[in-house]
Amino acid sequence: MLISRMNAVQLPIIPVIGEFISKNPGTISLGQGVVSYGPPEEAYAYLAKFSDNPNNNKYQAVTGIAPLVAAIKAKLEQDNHINIDNNNCIVVTA
Repeated sequence: MLISRMNAVQLPIIPVIGEFISKNPGTISLGQGVVSYGPPEEAYAYLAKFSDNPNNNKYQAVTGIAPLVAAIKAKLEQDNHINIDNNNCIVVTA
């Protein structure tokens, strides 16, 4: 019984993302990035608004919260000239 329960446990996300990256050349992972500066002031201003929505304290879509994914997509396209289409995607995980 213990073996069947253990087989149902999801793998840790880091190796899953590592495998995804190895199968998708050009993937940019910020998962283990370390920065030496704080978030922009706009992030702090948005935090109170974000906290007011009780749904933000629940599990969300596996690929990330839709407005965040859309904002990252827009930033990549506008600032970095990276076209996000059906051949590449944005995934935001914990």
